[in-house]
Amino acid sequence: MVSIPEIKALGDILKTNDQSIEHFVMAVSEDHAYIKLGDKTGVCLMLLYPSADREGKQNEAIDANTTWLFVLEKNIDGQTDQQEAEQYERLRKITVKALEFIEEESVNCSLPFLFLNRHQPGRTQIIPEFAEFGGFNGWSMSLVF
Repeated sequence: MVSIPEIKALGDILKTNDQSIEHFVMAVSEDHAYIKLGDKTGVCLMLLYPSADREGKQNEAIDANTTWLFVLEKNIDGQTDQQEAEQYERLRKITVKALEFIEEESVNCSLPFLFLNRHQPGRTQIIPEFAEFGGFNGWSMSLVF
């Protein structure tokens, strides 16, 4: 199973690689995310603690780890449709940049990201989010490895 320090290292490097990300938090659940995000302003990167599903036959089973990565920003009250679309587009670009890093690292497999060699890109979903976790807009992305 992927460890919490490994997931934290991934979040730390994604934040370091993209100066538009102002906050990085980790959460266990939706309720926990409300607490962690609170009233943060600016772009927030959030990773959920990974879950693990055992896959395979007896004596050949491996863990398929799943986490969700969120790129979020507080909904701006009174914004126009154009401003809302611009917010989503800006956050989409950050999400895609994170995915590109993950896919590149899954090939390079350098420390501390050896777990990414099991990345399953075909199981990635990217979903727009509206007013989540107390009013955040953005994108969520499932990651399976």
